[in-house]
Amino acid sequence: MKNLLREGNNLVKTRLLDLIKTRATTRFFIDKPIPKNILRKIINAGVWGPSVLSFQPAMFVVITRKSLITKISEAILGKSKDFLIGRNVLHSISQVLLDASVVVLIYNTRIASNRVSKLNTDYAKIVTKAEIEAIAASIQNMILISEALNIGSCWLDIPLLCQNEINKIVGVSMELCDLLLLGYPRTKRKRSKRKRASEMIKILE
Repeated sequence: MKNLLREGNNLVKTRLLDLIKTRATTRFFIDKPIPKNILRKIINAGVWGPSVLSFQPAMFVVITRKSLITKISEAILGKSKDFLIGRNVLHSISQVLLDASVVVLIYNTRIASNRVSKLNTDYAKIVTKAEIEAIAASIQNMILISEALNIGSCWLDIPLLCQNEINKIVGVSMELCDLLLLGYPRTKRKRSKRKRASEMIKILE
């Protein structure tokens, strides 16, 4: 029995490493809703992300209503006209949003940094940075679980240029950190090349 459990654990670890290595961004989705039980698993993976000073800084606004997704897409498209650099990217992203089944807005509640804001400035800066890092780890959790459940994902930062417009649409006034698009992939995805490990790792022995 112990051998079977050990083999099972090894399979899980191998599967997780495969997901990390093969997962690719999805920018083209089919028109198919994500079942609620699957969506719940993905969001819960984000909820179980890291905390900062025992506080979980992330808040997730999960949008499945097409009319709201369309409004966000239109806001991004309208904002693209204000930029020379990044205009084409924003225009492209606005189209990608229209195809997504779910758009998750990830907010920073700043619950930890607000608690230490009156303390040493350098310490407060580190806590603020830690909140963003914890939120990023929560997003990674959701991305990996999505991949395991055959759901495509696309993590976006550029729409932060439209934070005020997006917040007005959803009625939230907190700091918007990222958008995560979810849906069933329309096309086969290909992982972009990565640097050799030796280029990114320095081991001090």
